[in-house]
Amino acid sequence: MRRGFTLVEMLVVLVITAILAMIGLNSMSTWAEGRKVRTTAETIRDALVGARTEAIRRNRTVHAHITGNAFATEVPAFAGEGVIPLQQTQLQAPVAVQASGTTGDLYFSSSGRTSPPGATFNFVTTGPTDACKSAGGPLDCFTVQVSSAGSVRICDPSVPALDASGTRNSEACR
Repeated sequence: MRRGFTLVEMLVVLVITAILAMIGLNSMSTWAEGRKVRTTAETIRDALVGARTEAIRRNRTVHAHITGNAFATEVPAFAGEGVIPLQQTQLQAPVAVQASGTTGDLYFSSSGRTSPPGATFNFVTTGPTDACKSAGGPLDCFTVQVSSAGSVRICDPSVPALDASGTRNSEACR
């Protein structure tokens, strides 16, 4: 009686292993893209909270803006002084960020409210192929909302704002 594996048995095992690896790699790449989208939303939220805090601390207006894949905050110049940069962050390249209803410029007043008064802003993060769950794709995409009072939160548009009983769903926005 011979012990060991035949060549056919080893090839079958290799084929099955290769198929499982391909399935796992596909899931892993979707997870990695989703992580980039979430990280970008969290980066924008943290920068906006920091900009609002600086506006209150300095008792001056702070400007936050998106240019391409860069997000920056700064204190606008008074007469005779230059712009004071606060933070500049490079957003992860495959994630597109758009500011809806605005050019991507947001101002926090010295009281921490958005300027102009009553303005609200949404910064929308999407995957590289617009593959958001809300559009039938595999990625969780997020909206970073800034209210006129200056509060900043991350919302998932694929989660309903109200639950089945009609009450506010705490999973929609954090």
